[in-house]
Amino acid sequence: MSQMRLVVALFYVMESTAVVNWDVTFMIHGATGIGDYPPLSDKTDPFAGIFVDGFQVGLTTTRWNNYTPIWQTRISFSVDQEAQSMICLAVFDRGTVDGSDDG
Repeated sequence: MSQMRLVVALFYVMESTAVVNWDVTFMIHGATGIGDYPPLSDKTDPFAGIFVDGFQVGLTTTRWNNYTPIWQTRISFSVDQEAQSMICLAVFDRGTVDGSDDG
């Protein structure tokens, strides 16, 4: 089984005292500086994902051999605010997910 190479992750914790569902939308425009993080020195196939409390709610497409991907991807989901939720935006290297990358 291949290991995913996490390029970057951002976290946001939402907390509310009311029992209500919040509709949340993220617009993932793109990323820069991916090649600045070793061992991503030869090539990278980045894609991004949104995770709520550890569960995947959406992914972008993969941008093959690209250190400055442009995705323009909108990901929408609902968050149950009965308890706090952690939202994570993470960027991964596709080659390390499917085993096609030597790195």
